[in-house]
Amino acid sequence: MRRTSSAMVMMASLLVVACSGGGGGTASPGATTASQAPGASSPAASGGSPSASASSSAGTGFDASAVSGDLTLQGWSAGAVEAPILQQVLDDFQAQYPNIKVKFEPISGDYVGAMAPKFSSGDVPDVFYVDSSQAATWIDDGVLEPLDDYIAKSGFDTSTFYPGYLDAFKGPDGKLYGLPKDGNTLAMAFNADLLQKAGVTTPPTDWAS
Repeated sequence: MRRTSSAMVMMASLLVVACSGGGGGTASPGATTASQAPGASSPAASGGSPSASASSSAGTGFDASAVSGDLTLQGWSAGAVEAPILQQVLDDFQAQYPNIKVKFEPISGDYVGAMAPKFSSGDVPDVFYVDSSQAATWIDDGVLEPLDDYIAKSGFDTSTFYPGYLDAFKGPDGKLYGLPKDGNTLAMAFNADLLQKAGVTTPPTDWAS
């Protein structure tokens, strides 16, 4: 069985940290972090460090009124089914953080090819999608920023994610460079009788075998 997943730092807690200028970082998505470009923060960002005051947004540890800014989110085209769901996520985020404006700019066609010149020029979106199959390469290339500091500052609980999906976005340094937004499980089926007739005595357990 093989699992694939894609990631984007669309979680409210991480976006809020980006807007407040926290976390720092060196030049990575997950987008660039598997999602936020290294060291990226919105030019319009304002507000201090995250606050755990009584007016904090539920579960994030941030005061929704204390942060503001404009963010660009890029990813592949969501398609007819996913597009309205993504828009609802953005609308919900906008309602929770009214001073943060998120603009989604889908990329059609060759997504990886379209991102390459952005990395080269440094013109990288604040947040972007990263497929698990590409994550390791972009982590090694240094175009993704670790999310661990953002996660710690926001108190975001990553234990709700399936470990296998999270592991796809971990670097050799053990740091997390992306959070899964969805995933698929590809199942393998085979005809045991036909395999036996073909002389295969050990049923396959993965795609390689």
